[in-house]
Amino acid sequence: YEISLGLVGSEMCIRDRDDGLTATLASACRFEGRDGWQTHAEARIERGTLSLRSIDLKEISARLGSVEEAEGTYLRIPQEAHLRFGAQWHVLRSRQIGVDEGLARLVLDAPLEQGQVLHPGLLDLATGWAVALAPDYDATDLWVPVSYGALEVYAPLQREIYSHMRRAQGADGAARFDVTICDAEGRVLVEVRDFAMTRLRDGFSAHTAPLTPAEVHFDADPDAPALSLIHISEPTRP
Repeated sequence: YEISLGLVGSEMCIRDRDDGLTATLASACRFEGRDGWQTHAEARIERGTLSLRSIDLKEISARLGSVEEAEGTYLRIPQEAHLRFGAQWHVLRSRQIGVDEGLARLVLDAPLEQGQVLHPGLLDLATGWAVALAPDYDATDLWVPVSYGALEVYAPLQREIYSHMRRAQGADGAARFDVTICDAEGRVLVEVRDFAMTRLRDGFSAHTAPLTPAEVHFDADPDAPALSLIHISEPTRP
């Protein structure tokens, strides 16, 4: 079926596999004289039973020491020197930074939408607020997310959450983190493993590259069975 989410010329293709579902996010492109789709992100989705668990926020906070608090506003993150975030990304209220870990409190002022599981502003900030833990971090460059190794969802994110970020082993110039997101009582809501961020020296323009065949796929024959379950097309306007 088709849905309009305001993403012009984009598609999400979900396929059923023996070991779960696969999802691919792509946008329309032109390649070697043909209209096709450029792949931007891929994921494997599995259903499973997760054992509920908690973390000790007081113990983590005690070993990290002093707390930086927002005074009636929100704390800025290093990426805001390069990007302009919307109001629903202004959620960082306090933070503690150690040598290789950090703890932050995040609060969303706006109400959550009904049925929303992972609010984008909360998830984005909860996984990226402590990028300065990267061994060779330099605030003059923009660092951007690349991938999640795994993301386990125990329960929907709440308006108030805590993020415990730990630096993990990095490779190929990427900074890697494990992140536990929990509620105010320490109950784990989301667990992220091997979250990777990379440095963009000289900004986005310096990292553009021509498309390669591996990044592009083309629509199947019109008579072939449809594989795309969700297609995000240009919104219909009156």
